[in-house]
Amino acid sequence: MKHHDILIVGSGVIGTTLANSLKSDDLSIGIIDSVASPKFSKRHLSINSNSLNFLKKLDLWHLIKPNAFPYETIKVWDQEGSGFIEFNSEDTERENLGHIVCEGDIQKFALNALDEKQISFYWENNLEEVKEESSEIVCRTSRDIFSCSILIGCDGISSSVRSLCLLYTSDAADEGLGVDLGG
Repeated sequence: MKHHDILIVGSGVIGTTLANSLKSDDLSIGIIDSVASPKFSKRHLSINSNSLNFLKKLDLWHLIKPNAFPYETIKVWDQEGSGFIEFNSEDTERENLGHIVCEGDIQKFALNALDEKQISFYWENNLEEVKEESSEIVCRTSRDIFSCSILIGCDGISSSVRSLCLLYTSDAADEGLGVDLGG
């Protein structure tokens, strides 16, 4: 059995940036993923000022910025298309409202930054079971058994962590709406 203080399930943008934000000198951190190697999405994301500040703290923004596109205006239509609201950076007295960035770029740079940290990767490990034993969480995957003090699911909308731990979410979370936890 392999032990880590923190076990992260998912090597995408959330899992890799989370791992970068943790003090790996003080903690044993492992990342498991079901894929054989990272898959870099070509999907584009809109990041706000909180996300930008987080990427700056991780020393990743300077790598992402050359391919980021700032935007000053957002127009949002209602479901029927009969009404809309527009947001403009001038109204908020900001230079811009955010940036459009490639998700795969964030993941690639976050993964590369993890090379300098003491983080263990376990590829091709499908999470199959999660249970609590004594004061630890035990995770059985398709290839290994892990124990950890903290298990963090960063494995997307169809999260195996969420389903195996019987965690339920609101309808808003199932529809892909999120909560900004930034400061």
